[in-house]
Amino acid sequence: MSDSNGDKDEIIKSLREETASLRSTVKSLQQAVEVNQSNGLTYYSSMNHGLTRENFNSIPDGGMAPRHVKELIIQNHLGDFTPRLNTSSYVNVVSEKEEREVALLGGEVNLADASVYPASVELHDTVVNMLAKLWHAPPPSDGEKNYCGAGTVGSTEACLLAGEFSLVLCMRCTFVIGKIIT
Repeated sequence: MSDSNGDKDEIIKSLREETASLRSTVKSLQQAVEVNQSNGLTYYSSMNHGLTRENFNSIPDGGMAPRHVKELIIQNHLGDFTPRLNTSSYVNVVSEKEEREVALLGGEVNLADASVYPASVELHDTVVNMLAKLWHAPPPSDGEKNYCGAGTVGSTEACLLAGEFSLVLCMRCTFVIGKIIT
């Protein structure tokens, strides 16, 4: 029976040592993060500057200053994005400052929950109505004030929807008139 108590005592001692070691590690990591953030180090003067993409396959143990994360994202963005050289797309890739500011406002709105954002849903419907009128869509037949339509996040999705709508319209005319319109 005494050997059993000895084994338990050893296990308890080992666990206490491991707990103390982990507490020490956590404390040093917290201090490192605080030093990085409080010293006002720029990204390039911090220990994060030398990290490679392989270092970011998991969440860092000690965290990073928000401005360092932002700088990493900016550097990554600059590596493969030059808007004025984007000739593979048929959309505008250069934007006005005001466009970017308004787009940021939309990032905080979840249109999936219309009850929480009624003004944003109304704005969405207004834009859908404007586009429907621009494309000479027939007015709503059910007496509603809003046209049937959907908002999209990107221009590609919008163009695809417009193309599909055109096909549906052509099929509708074919059915009504009885011949293909060319």
